[in-house]
Amino acid sequence: MKSIAQRNILMTDAMDRSRLSRDLTGGTPAMRKGEWIARGKAEDRADYESRVAGAVLFNGFNRTLGYLTGQVFKKDLEITEESPLRDLFERMEYDIDLQGNDMRTFAQKFFMDALRDGARFILVQYPSVRMNEQGQYYDEASGQWAARTQEVDRMMGWRPYFTALGYDEILGWRYEYMNGVRVLTQLRILENVIEPGDLDVDDEVIQQVRLLERGRWSTWQRSRETKGDDAWYMVDEGETSIDEIPLAVFMPGEMISGLTAVPALEDLAYLNWRHFVATADQNVLMQYVRRPPWFGKALVAEGEPVDFGPGRMIHSTDRDASLASVGVDPASVEAGRGELKDLEERMSLFGLMMLTPTLRASGGKTATQAQQESSESVSQLQSWAQ
Repeated sequence: MKSIAQRNILMTDAMDRSRLSRDLTGGTPAMRKGEWIARGKAEDRADYESRVAGAVLFNGFNRTLGYLTGQVFKKDLEITEESPLRDLFERMEYDIDLQGNDMRTFAQKFFMDALRDGARFILVQYPSVRMNEQGQYYDEASGQWAARTQEVDRMMGWRPYFTALGYDEILGWRYEYMNGVRVLTQLRILENVIEPGDLDVDDEVIQQVRLLERGRWSTWQRSRETKGDDAWYMVDEGETSIDEIPLAVFMPGEMISGLTAVPALEDLAYLNWRHFVATADQNVLMQYVRRPPWFGKALVAEGEPVDFGPGRMIHSTDRDASLASVGVDPASVEAGRGELKDLEERMSLFGLMMLTPTLRASGGKTATQAQQESSESVSQLQSWAQ
């Protein structure tokens, strides 16, 4: 059996495909570090590093991502009066993930990350409660079994909470068809657990894998002595009170597999990449405009240096002497500038395209439904929001 911590090929491919979108959201430092500017075959290493260091990202991708997310969350999220779980959601509203994030903050970041990567996931979790067969819980304070009520749950803070998961955390999964319905039967999650020391600098981060299956779970950690695929061993296991894996999937990108998709704004990401590369090339070109190379002929005796620079006069008694700058063709500078402007305009229009209504697809609907919706239109952004 291969290592339980091995990421499957579908998720590996999804991470590779979303790397550009992720680096764009990381700004100029991430794009430079990500080596998105190719080195020329005959380009000197120092010249290449100088070209990369001079590249500054015009982050149209991040701006559009933020703008689209802001449009969706212009209004606060509300828990409707009709919701049968209103009381439960009100308890979760201001700390939905037990990390101090309220519902709006959590949802807004979740939506933005999903557009960036193509897919995002919410695992609904619940604190581990020690129960007996009579439905009683073990009260650690009194050391006795006690009746569990809604009031006890409130007092102990026992309630569901959300955990956002992305491609980094998901290692693998398995779907099976049961009675004609596709059901998630296995999920492997990579987690970091902090083992506290005396001071925060003494804390140790331990990687572990959580294996979720229908009705049960187990956690695995890497052995410090053993190496290879056998280095992982089970440290804990248990059963769950529900016979399913409570994972919600949001997939704004085009689906590739059960839990992977194309980054929703991939076309915009490639435009922004092209702009980043063109900016680096334009910066190099402008260096020659501001500090052009010079060609000198018969200025001094052979082997002697030329004292050249501002505030200095070049003199020669040789009739064939000459001094001239080797200027850059102004047309090439303007062409580069025009390309950058064109790319910026196309990136700006991309966000507006997401807001442009298009007719709903009528496939799989009755003639009456299709007729009712034929007059309606919905933008790509509205579709994602819904």
